[in-house]
Amino acid sequence: WFARHGVLGKDDVGVSWRGDGRYLATCVRVRRGAPARLRVWDVEGLSLHAIGEQSPGAVPVVAWQPNGRTLCVGNHLSDAQVEEMEVLRVTERVGGQGQAAVVRHVGAWKRELRRRREAHRAGGDLGYPGRVFVYERNGLQHGEFVVPGEGVRVEEMVWGSDSRLLAVVCELEGGRRRVQLWCRSNWKWYPKWTRTFGVGAAV
Repeated sequence: WFARHGVLGKDDVGVSWRGDGRYLATCVRVRRGAPARLRVWDVEGLSLHAIGEQSPGAVPVVAWQPNGRTLCVGNHLSDAQVEEMEVLRVTERVGGQGQAAVVRHVGAWKRELRRRREAHRAGGDLGYPGRVFVYERNGLQHGEFVVPGEGVRVEEMVWGSDSRLLAVVCELEGGRRRVQLWCRSNWKWYPKWTRTFGVGAAV
């Protein structure tokens, strides 16, 4: 099916089941350089259940929390792409209220993005492209976190069977690889453990 519809290869398709097997998530890139797109399928009805909010940096790496609460999708985004996404979200949210309201809200979001950048700069992680977006089953994004490291690219994600920890495998500049375990508390994400491997090491 994927080959017939123009998908390039196995690295352009990510698949993850919900813990109870009722739903299947796919994250597919249809051409080289294009962002991947999240889709959720209802296995019982053999039908498309939801299409995820599009991100310009989405990659075909997806992991569904076994308890079914959240879907995680890898992203490689520049700061400019992050700002563009935030502005588009605000415009869609308040567009029906008139242009003046849109302008005011976009201005507020730009100030908030500036504040976030300053916070990232203080923390030493400004400009990191590696991110994980968190989605609900209905395809709406519900949070994200930045994976620190220069030139980080998310390669694989796997949840623990008890849904408490998310393992994120990343490629770093120079060909090294890093494994991090992340947990969530009060809707904030924290790295609990990190290990970096040399070039050519099996992870």
